[in-house]
Amino acid sequence: MRISPINNIWNNEYSTQIAIPNKTGLYNAQKPQDQFCKSNIKNCSSVLPFKGFTEKVVMEHFNEMFVGFEKQKLQLNEILLEPFFKSRVSHIFKRAHNPIPPSILLHSPDKLLIRNFNDATQKTITTFFPEDVTRISDIPNEQFLPRIAEILEANKPAKPEYPSTHLIIIENIENYLGMNYNQAKRLRNFNYDSQDINILQRNNNSDNINYFKSLLDYCHTSRRSGGYETSFLFTSSRPHLIHPDFRSGKMEKIEIPRLNDDETVQLFIELLRAKIPNLMNFNTEQLTKIKETCQTDAVKGAFNYDDLNRLAQEIQLRNKGQDFDFIIKLTQGTPRAFSPEDIIRQERITRVFSYKPTEYEILKGKYENGDITEVEQKLFEELTAKNKIKIQELEEKEKLGTITILEKEELKKLKELDD
Repeated sequence: MRISPINNIWNNEYSTQIAIPNKTGLYNAQKPQDQFCKSNIKNCSSVLPFKGFTEKVVMEHFNEMFVGFEKQKLQLNEILLEPFFKSRVSHIFKRAHNPIPPSILLHSPDKLLIRNFNDATQKTITTFFPEDVTRISDIPNEQFLPRIAEILEANKPAKPEYPSTHLIIIENIENYLGMNYNQAKRLRNFNYDSQDINILQRNNNSDNINYFKSLLDYCHTSRRSGGYETSFLFTSSRPHLIHPDFRSGKMEKIEIPRLNDDETVQLFIELLRAKIPNLMNFNTEQLTKIKETCQTDAVKGAFNYDDLNRLAQEIQLRNKGQDFDFIIKLTQGTPRAFSPEDIIRQERITRVFSYKPTEYEILKGKYENGDITEVEQKLFEELTAKNKIKIQELEEKEKLGTITILEKEELKKLKELDD
């Protein structure tokens, strides 16, 4: 008997005939072994033996498309995918599940990663519910609201008592819910680049913004309650351009930041192992050399996901998985997508959009408010002394003219903290 992948995410305790109504309100019950026959999928939203959802198949779908980023995959599963799947069978077992948020913002400086997450999310849902995802990318602004209205209307079920959860993925959301240039200059103190300015000057989103401010309050609720049973996955590589009214409350946020040096090495090795089954086993000395080669460079910049993926592909194509010297030489000579200027800009965007205070900043706030404990006071003094030493080192480099652009940014941040 052919077992469908769905058995990996739904416990087989409920193995009798179970069906979810399709959009006509009709049931299409099949035996569990037939549940993912292609002909049946067209007629039935899904037939699921249900007990509880696990991450296993979600991770399988994501990992088929790209490796790494488990933290963000699990976040997306917890916030969106698990509630989505459970909502589709809640009318059968009447089990409580976490509500699907009206919208989620997935943002990253790495555009390929955003596309991978979008593709994997769409594939995971449409494998089981083929009609339940719509994707919008780079349509003219004047077509945006009519297209949203068309999707919401088209997904009305014939019988509203049956669940009909739908997901709309909107890429480059800053083009549709972004500020205009005057708003950006007034609302945010940020050094916008030329591409930012082009988007801001082109944006005329007042109608979109006003509509979505209201829509996101009820779009995810049931149709019997006046909602659309629809949620949005917004994605952006320029989240600082999104109108501030959507920054709090309206969107759950998942950030995929630029990888630090340890994460870069880990991902590179994962990519190599995924592509090269006979990859050599690296010893401690070799791992140290890989880290030195992959680490962020003040002149070359930093690798992004696509850089590392292409490196692994090249090593695979040349059948050099056992040639350590070749791996290092190729890595050293590969251009990096993120320049030092890009790295600084990404850090500033994070500080504007989703900044989390450092331990030092938290302790400094407690110190200034007079509610710091003795243990915290000691730690604060140690961190303050370290910062002062680092400032002195960087100021000396600045005098000698040997300071890099990344070190200049670090010095600027340390001085701001020291004020």
